[in-house]
Amino acid sequence: MKTNCERAGRFRGAILPRRSRSEILADAGDIDKLPFPAIDTIDFAHRATYAARCAAVRLWWALAPEREIKNVTGLSALAARRLVERAILRDPITGRMLGLHVCVPGFKNPRRKKPVRRLPFDPIEAAEGRGRSGVLADCFAKYPDIHREMVRFSRTRCIGNAPPVAMINRRALVQAFHSLCRAHGLDDRSEWPYDTSRKGENAIWEWYSARKWDQHVATVRNELGDEAGKLAQRDQNADRRGFSRREGTALDRLELDEHRAHSSFELSVPAPGNRFISIGCRRPWALAAVDHESRVCMSSALSVRTRYDTNDVKRLLVRALQPQPRYNLTIENKNFCYSKDAAYPAEVPGIGPRLWRELALDADASHLSAESLDVARQVLHCNVVSERVGEPTARSCIEGYFAHLAAFIELLPASTGTGPQSPSRRQPENAAVRYHLALPLAEELLDVYCRNWNARPNAACGGVSPLTLLQDRLVTQKAFDKPFDENTKVNLWKLLPRYTATLTRQRGSSGPWRINFSGKYGSRELADHPELRYLRDRRIHLYVQEDARYAHAVPLERPDLVFPVMLLAEFNSMPHTLEFRKACRAARKNEGIAGRADDPQLIMGVLQGLGEAAKTQDAAEAVLAGVVSFMNRHGLGNEQYINLAPEVRDHLAEYAARTEVEPDDSSAESPFGASKKLRAGATSPNIFGNL
Repeated sequence: MKTNCERAGRFRGAILPRRSRSEILADAGDIDKLPFPAIDTIDFAHRATYAARCAAVRLWWALAPEREIKNVTGLSALAARRLVERAILRDPITGRMLGLHVCVPGFKNPRRKKPVRRLPFDPIEAAEGRGRSGVLADCFAKYPDIHREMVRFSRTRCIGNAPPVAMINRRALVQAFHSLCRAHGLDDRSEWPYDTSRKGENAIWEWYSARKWDQHVATVRNELGDEAGKLAQRDQNADRRGFSRREGTALDRLELDEHRAHSSFELSVPAPGNRFISIGCRRPWALAAVDHESRVCMSSALSVRTRYDTNDVKRLLVRALQPQPRYNLTIENKNFCYSKDAAYPAEVPGIGPRLWRELALDADASHLSAESLDVARQVLHCNVVSERVGEPTARSCIEGYFAHLAAFIELLPASTGTGPQSPSRRQPENAAVRYHLALPLAEELLDVYCRNWNARPNAACGGVSPLTLLQDRLVTQKAFDKPFDENTKVNLWKLLPRYTATLTRQRGSSGPWRINFSGKYGSRELADHPELRYLRDRRIHLYVQEDARYAHAVPLERPDLVFPVMLLAEFNSMPHTLEFRKACRAARKNEGIAGRADDPQLIMGVLQGLGEAAKTQDAAEAVLAGVVSFMNRHGLGNEQYINLAPEVRDHLAEYAARTEVEPDDSSAESPFGASKKLRAGATSPNIFGNL
């Protein structure tokens, strides 16, 4: 069996026999005549090493045994032999021996010629197996398909229809190259690289190393994984934007988009006895609006539905002008809290609520409908640009913002990762239940991150925070300066969810006016308004607040008449959402189920069994998630009323308390019936405030 030296000899030439000590010293002469450096020219720290090397040379010259050289100098006989061989070399110009200068640490012959590492391609040497880069270039020229497939492999980690390798390393690259050569029949013709083992590895690796810098993002993804490639792509995009970005106008373009949270959160509902029962887990939708120039986050919102809708988008726009207060965080942790200057722009005294010139969003039906687009243009006085769906370059600012948000959410133990094959995706639902990561926590996480983002220095903002950059743009008059005027403020209720209801009169044609919509709405102004009797079309547009007890009513024939109204009779003393009220009214149709609804697990059966509330398990969870989210914010004082001052709500509540509503098919006794436990548990805001 051949040794490694014999194998290497076939590449580098014949192996010369090793010379003995006497043969080396035959032409060396006397050691005392060797040139040596002056001791003053040697660095003091290197003098001990120089003395030990000189002693090893003298002992080896005097034919001392190896053990004696080792004991006296600490150097091996092989190291001493190499020093002697270098010492008797002659300078190519002066012809003198290098002498003991070679014993000085770091000595290099200044006149030595640098070896040529790459020789030109020689077919004779290539046939004998001594070629490297030249043979590879000749192979690629002769077989262009191999070169094309290797280029494709360096980008996608795939060859043909085979699955991609986990990552590209030296072994994977050589195996891919060998498989291509076998496919083209190089081994059958005894062509390179199969005449000797390990032949061509250095050449193909050097070829890959030379070209991988032209596509460094793909290289990082192929060699370090998808997550590292995503970070490299994000850094490259940021560098390109920072290099080619000109100084623009702040508040000129507001980008809006959504992102599915990369984490699961537990859905818990309250039960009697101040306890909670886990119903399931959900991945909510995070929505945000970011200014393109200053990178400041104007507002954020969370949708717990299966798919966000236009109402979530309009609520996001309202929060950009009237942000909700900070959350009273349920977790006390110095790493999870609001920073000192964390805020939305509308909360900062030097900025305040401001409008923007253009609203950019993709042309998805879930964002804004045709009616919502018209309302946004009329109320906010801005242009609405609907861009292509799934085009990340159209809204690069908001896409980059969500990349940072996704990296933050993926730190949770219930993270789902960026894909089904991500290593982060390991039973996230079980982790959410185990650590009690409830859905209200997702709202707190989003609000804390967005507010802190505005106060944190950002490289894309020139090293300052987005809020500081926005203030600078306003001071230097490089921003779209249109304050939040009174006309826009009084019309914000038009961005609320809109429904069509019917205007009726109680007790025939002489009673007060009421609005029939999943109950009875009314107010003192609506009850006896003289112009309502002349309406031919009794349909009403009802703009319902998040607390579904309150709404704004506008007749279709008279859009100039706006009536703040409140729910009368049932449910008017309990803050609730519209979905919750509809589910309870649907449950009333089956008295048997309503009587057994104390157990929250049975509530799921009620919602699914009655098709009016929810037809699937996922839809039922969405209804309960919305109820829990609202009641939690109500218990913590984070609910928000649009164009309804406290004195207006008190006035409506006083009227509702004095008003009696005739019983009909839409208003009767409470759907909870005699179930006192459910009533006490569902109407207590403290239970939801502890979520």
